[in-house]
Amino acid sequence: MADEAAVEDLVQVPTLGSVGLVAYSWKNPNVGYCQGMNFIAAALLVFMTEEESFWMLSHIVEQILPNYFNKSLSGSRVDARILSHYLKKRIPKLFKHFQKINLELSVFCTHWFLCLYVTALPVETAFRIWDWTFYHAPYGAKVIFETALSILKLHEKKLLATQDDTEAALLLNEETSKFFDYNELLSVEIKPLEGNKVNTLRDKFKKEIDQEIRARDATIRNQEISNLTHLEISELETLHEQFLKHPTVNDFGIDLETFKKVILVSFPEWNSEQGARDEFLSRLFRSWDINQDHLLDFKELMLGLAVLCKGTIDEKLELCFKTFDVSNSGHVTRSDIQDVLGMIYKIYETEDSEKEVEIMIDIIFQNRNPDAKFQASEFSEIIFTQPMLQKCFQLENPKEMR
Repeated sequence: MADEAAVEDLVQVPTLGSVGLVAYSWKNPNVGYCQGMNFIAAALLVFMTEEESFWMLSHIVEQILPNYFNKSLSGSRVDARILSHYLKKRIPKLFKHFQKINLELSVFCTHWFLCLYVTALPVETAFRIWDWTFYHAPYGAKVIFETALSILKLHEKKLLATQDDTEAALLLNEETSKFFDYNELLSVEIKPLEGNKVNTLRDKFKKEIDQEIRARDATIRNQEISNLTHLEISELETLHEQFLKHPTVNDFGIDLETFKKVILVSFPEWNSEQGARDEFLSRLFRSWDINQDHLLDFKELMLGLAVLCKGTIDEKLELCFKTFDVSNSGHVTRSDIQDVLGMIYKIYETEDSEKEVEIMIDIIFQNRNPDAKFQASEFSEIIFTQPMLQKCFQLENPKEMR
């Protein structure tokens, strides 16, 4: 952290915040503000106007350091892999030594790259690197790797003598903090990198990193869902493959129309009277839509399906109550019961369904106030007097699993 204080002292904090960072967060809300951008913005304001520094910050974040400041911070991992690729080719002895002492390059290179060396090297040296980086546009990114390779080559002998990763990291931190002579870097014999090759490697390793992130997220997600349901990890993996075959909105979740198709695969007996079926499935969809965004992501879909197909009696009773109480008021009314019962009776194509529903409603409210509001525990008692509800929510034979 060689020159963080020096960089911050070079500009006034209000100017730094209002111009470089707040303005950029408006331009690119997907990135917003991330730690590290403040040092870059501060350094730019040393020798540029406010508007110039804004546009240069945009160029650095989007072109020189792509994906460094997104949610996954994948850009820094991609570039650490690129540095490892070149280190293995250009300084193989040091590469093998780092492997031997278990030193991850990201331990030091993330700090170097994230702020374009401005907090790792003396400001004077860092600015010379910036000049060279901007001069080589649109392939300026290659300079940050050439610089890293030069620093490592310059200190190769000392690094090879280190006994563990901590010693090596501390050595690099100490040596870079007093690296005032940029010409010394230029004197290192390192074959220049090809800018287009660097970009190709970025594309290649980004795909690998993105795939690893998706696999990691899937593992975490499936474990979480498995802990909350009666579904096995292997089942969830298979189900997710099937989920991805359906059209999603913004690669996030399925809408109501897709949900209907999905649910009717598991419950073909519901594919009857269209009007009642669609109303009922719409209620079911809303009761499963936890974050109320009108989409079901994989987790929401699995939490609902798991209850219907493999849930305990208590879980199914709770799901039934939520389907009636789509407004999430904590109770259901006579109107709620009449509406949903009417849908279910029509779905199962019972003769004279409207009359049957009226009879059931009269039975339910025989000794109750017509304006009564039932909470979950009271409603559960009603369910067991309603054969159609038991059939619909798989309560007839609770041990049967789909």
